[in-house]
Amino acid sequence: MRLITTLLVCALGCIATKVEAQSPAPINTNYNQFDWNKAYQSQSFSYYKEGTRKDVSKVEGSPYFTPEFLKGEAIYKDTISKPYYIRYNAYMDEIEVKEGPNSDMVKTLLKDSKISAVIDGEKLKYIPNFADKNDKYRNGYLYVVYDGDTYDLFLRKNKEFREGVKAMTSFQSNFPDKFEDRIEYYVSVNNTEPVYLKLSRRGIMSIIEDDQRALVKAYIKENELAPDNQEELIMLMEYIENSL
Repeated sequence: MRLITTLLVCALGCIATKVEAQSPAPINTNYNQFDWNKAYQSQSFSYYKEGTRKDVSKVEGSPYFTPEFLKGEAIYKDTISKPYYIRYNAYMDEIEVKEGPNSDMVKTLLKDSKISAVIDGEKLKYIPNFADKNDKYRNGYLYVVYDGDTYDLFLRKNKEFREGVKAMTSFQSNFPDKFEDRIEYYVSVNNTEPVYLKLSRRGIMSIIEDDQRALVKAYIKENELAPDNQEELIMLMEYIENSL
């Protein structure tokens, strides 16, 4: 049975500490030798299947795009916290925080639209409502890729767990448990809820007015832009924002 206790800490009131315990379990009092990072990964990872424990080392891939804790800060409204070491757990959709690079305690940001984080210069924002490619409403963290007055472009980077398949005969192959990358873009117009953006010319045309489409098509052709290239997509969003 799992016990999860959430404790609000820090002056901003925006960090939640997770304490997880299982019974029975030996208590390790040698905190200098205990690897809290690996323990936290195992505990988070075990959520996927009603508490069933899995050895992360045997799973292909990682729940993180960047497993290292990088320098960053938490932001509550317009107030910036002191520097932290932060990483994004793309499988659990959690922002994990440590006080310092050698700190034992791992904390998670409280999921709140007023709270965001900057990790190595990249901003992550909690969005309470956005429509995915199936028009299903979700909530979670999105990277802020472009922040304009009219248009905002977001990136969703998630890890999906795919359970492996064991070979039933000698003629079949085993397929291991694995994490698969899921990359999607979302756009918000005039501060509306973000919606899924298909990275194609047709997808771009769907977010602009009919009388602007000829200009955008000409701009894409003239500059040989590929919407599925993030740098060129940002360039295109800047044109739509500032030139139309």
